[in-house]
Amino acid sequence: FRVMRVVRLVRYFTRVQRIIKVILKTFQSLGHYLLLLLLFIFIFAVLGQQLFGHRFGEEPPRHNFDTFGMAAVTVFQLLTLEDWDSVLFDAMRFTQPAAAIYFVVWIQVGSFVLL
Repeated sequence: FRVMRVVRLVRYFTRVQRIIKVILKTFQSLGHYLLLLLLFIFIFAVLGQQLFGHRFGEEPPRHNFDTFGMAAVTVFQLLTLEDWDSVLFDAMRFTQPAAAIYFVVWIQVGSFVLL
């Protein structure tokens, strides 16, 4: 019940009310942004699955494009730039050096959408 005291205090501070309203409006517009980001992740996961699916050898590394779920996780990993170079080098080693185009395009598009 002590939490309710804090909520009642917010009612008296107009600046805090204004900040809370702005935060709520921001969360509403964040949904469209997340939908756009998920759309791009979906597109590049399907594209990566078509280009690199089941081509990382008999014992594929943890980051692979064999299933849609793993492709989406790998695309998200590339988006966060976490160990992206090892994914790139594995794709180039098991397919062809032109595979780097996919990774450069995704990192550029993903960074643009993320920022």
